[in-house]
Amino acid sequence: MLDQIPQSKLHEALPLDPIVHAYACVGLAERPQNMATIWRAEGGQVEGALIDCEWSSYQLLATTRTALNGLLECLPSAGSAGWRISFPEWAMREVAARFPRSEHSYEVLHLCTPEHYRPPRASGVGVVRLTPLLVEQFAFDLEIVKTLSGISAQQCRRPLYGALCDRQLVCIADGSAMTAQVAIVQQVYTVPAYRRRGLARAVVARLTEEILALGRMAVYCADYFNYGSLALCRALGYQPIAVFGWAEYEQG
Repeated sequence: MLDQIPQSKLHEALPLDPIVHAYACVGLAERPQNMATIWRAEGGQVEGALIDCEWSSYQLLATTRTALNGLLECLPSAGSAGWRISFPEWAMREVAARFPRSEHSYEVLHLCTPEHYRPPRASGVGVVRLTPLLVEQFAFDLEIVKTLSGISAQQCRRPLYGALCDRQLVCIADGSAMTAQVAIVQQVYTVPAYRRRGLARAVVARLTEEILALGRMAVYCADYFNYGSLALCRALGYQPIAVFGWAEYEQG
């Protein structure tokens, strides 16, 4: 049956791996007061949870199909803002059948440790650690502006890097989502006119180096069919460790 508990209590209720479930663990750490929807078996044990990772993004963890189907009922089939959800690889058939209008794919989770990291060759790319002032001065591309909108000095205390070319910010990578064990490399984006120059690799490399220097492991998720993203992270020494399904629904 469905129930709700504070997200701060989920570590006690579910066997969460701090690396494999890095996204879920970040959601729990950053929003412990939020309520998580859980599925309890008849004996009272928790068999799954729907974790709010903010911005209409969710992590669904389930150990049984009964829990999976019960928790999927909590997602709206339509919504003004839409949603994005990550779930166990084995659950793809159920998710696709329940939400046929959503986009479906698989994501490969990669891990990088100091032992496996491979720095790229020096490229002369102008990689910078981002600050609110740098963003204000050099962010002109619409996608970069949207991604970095409202960035605070507090957020910039965590790893956040970009590449400057022609006096504008043309590539970014965000490592600000972290726990005591890992940091997630995400929001990797390069302005189309500046792609295929090695900018993303240089930026992700510098971001990875800082994460490792902080005593954390770096994780990177890439779509199964995004060959460029897969090649980028694996060239830096990231190793595939798990596969998740994901679905994204947009209104209209």
